[in-house]
Amino acid sequence: MLTTHLITARADLDALETPWNILAVGEPMRSWDWLATWWKHYGRSDDRELHVLAVYDESLDNDGTLVGIAPWYVERSPIHGSVLRPLGSGHVCTDHLSLLCRSNYVATLATTIADYLTANDEHWDRLELPAIDDGDDAIALLAGELEVRDALVSCQRAGNCWVVDLPKTWNEYQAGLSPSHRRQLRKCHDRQVVSGRSRWHLVTKLSEFHEAWEILVDLHQRRRNSLGDAGCFASREFHDFHHEVAGRLLATGQLRMSWIELDGLPFTAEYDFSGPDTVYTYQGGIDTDRLDQSPGRLEYLLTIQRAIEEGFAHLDFLRGDEPYKAHFRALAKPTVDYHIFPNRQLARFRGHVLRTAGTLKDWLRQNRAGSKS
Repeated sequence: MLTTHLITARADLDALETPWNILAVGEPMRSWDWLATWWKHYGRSDDRELHVLAVYDESLDNDGTLVGIAPWYVERSPIHGSVLRPLGSGHVCTDHLSLLCRSNYVATLATTIADYLTANDEHWDRLELPAIDDGDDAIALLAGELEVRDALVSCQRAGNCWVVDLPKTWNEYQAGLSPSHRRQLRKCHDRQVVSGRSRWHLVTKLSEFHEAWEILVDLHQRRRNSLGDAGCFASREFHDFHHEVAGRLLATGQLRMSWIELDGLPFTAEYDFSGPDTVYTYQGGIDTDRLDQSPGRLEYLLTIQRAIEEGFAHLDFLRGDEPYKAHFRALAKPTVDYHIFPNRQLARFRGHVLRTAGTLKDWLRQNRAGSKS
C-alpha cells in the first residue's frame, strides 16, 4: 500500500536528505543537495510554498520505505491561481527533472500521485512541468493518469538538450568530427597546449574552488556584459545558489570546475558536474580580449578529452540550441513542456485560454516566417 505525505515545512524537507539522494541515484540536478538548496535561495517569496509529495510503501514487507518523490512547490497569484512547479525551475534552468522513484515503482507511483492530486484538486489550479525529457516514462504516465481522471493535459515541444555519446578513445572521437573541425582542434591544441603556453587548473579542494569561482564569475560577467547582457551572476539568488551547491558537489566528488591560464593570465573557466556516467557542462566564462585565440574551443577540447580518459559515456551540453554543440558531435535530445489543469471550471477555463494563446502564437510565428521567405 502506497501512502502520500505532503511536505510543506523546511524541517521535513531536511529530514528527507538521505533517502532523497538514494532515489536520485547520483544525478546531481535531481539530488537533495541541488533542489533543497534551490529552495533555500529561491523559496523566500511570500507567494511560494513547498509542495513536495513523498510516497511511502506501507506494506508489511517494506515498513514505510520512501519509494518516490514529486519535488514540487506551489506559487500563488491572483491571475494564474495556485501553480505547481518543480523545485529548480526558472532562472536556474535545471534539466532532466522528473519524479524521483525506485525503478520498480514507476507505474504505481504515477497512479498514486494522480490519485492524490485529483482528491486534492482544490489546492492547485495548474501543474507546470517544463523542459521534461521527451520519453520520460514517469512524467508521461502521470500525465496519462491525470488525463484519465478528466484533467486537461497539454504537451508542447520545447527546446533540446545536446548530448555527446563518448567513444573509448580521443582518437575515435576526433575521427567522428568534420575534417575542418578536426583541423581546428589540432591547431588549437598545438598552439596552446603543446607549446606550453597554457596551464589547466582542476579544482580538487576548497581553496582551489574559491579561486576558480572568482575567475568564473569575472570571465562570465565580462563576456555577457560585452554582449549587452547583465549576466547570470548579476542575480544574487543565482550567484548564492550556485556558490553553495557547487561547494556541496565538491564535497560529494561531483564538481568538475576548472580554469585555464594562457600566458599566465586567466583565459577560460568552466563550471561542470558529473553523474554516474555523464559529465554536464553548465556554465563558463572566457576572456573577451582574446576571443581570436578560441578560448571556448580549448576549454571544450580539454573537457571532452578528460571525460573520455575517465571513462564517462556521455557529455551533456544541457539545454540550448547553440550551434557549437553540434560541431562537437552532440545530438539533439528533445524536451517537452506539460501544462495540466484539474477538472474544475475556472482551472479548465485558464487551460483553454493558454491553449488558444499558444495556438495563436504558433500561427503568428509561422506566418511571420512565411512572409520572410
